[in-house]
Parts: sequence; structure tokens; C-alpha cells
Amino acid sequence: SISEVLTLCQADAETVLYNLGFACEKTCSTYKIPSRFFLIPSKAEGIDFTIYFESLLHRIKRGDSSYIPAGELIMEN
Repeated sequence: SISEVLTLCQADAETVLYNLGFACEKTCSTYKIPSRFFLIPSKAEGIDFTIYFESLLHRIKRGDSSYIPAGELIMEN
């Protein structure tokens, strides 16, 4: 049926994100953010990455890791 064909053609979201560099193998305990996301300023209106990143660092210094899903947040070079 058409719905079966469409289901087979749908991209797996995890695979797409993994291929874009947003994840690592299932055995990996860290989450990586590709460096390209830190090199080019965001064009999205209302989002200030500097303020967000400073807030993130502040939470890390306070020991609040509830926002990081079961691992470490690291910046990949």
C-alpha cells in the first residue's frame, strides 16, 4: 500500500542527526556539538548564543546537570 511505501521512505530522525554530527555511537557516554555551530553566529532572531552559553556554563558550575541527558556536553573540534 501507499502508506507502507511512505513509511519505508521516511528518514530515521536518529540516523539523520547522527550523520549531521549530533550524536555518537550508542556506547559513547558523551554528547558532541560540531564546532561549526560555534563558528558562525545564529541567524535566528531572538536567540543570543552567547547569553545561552553563559547560562549553560553557570548551571554547570552550580552542579545542575538536569538539562543534560545522561552524559557530558562537550564541544568537538
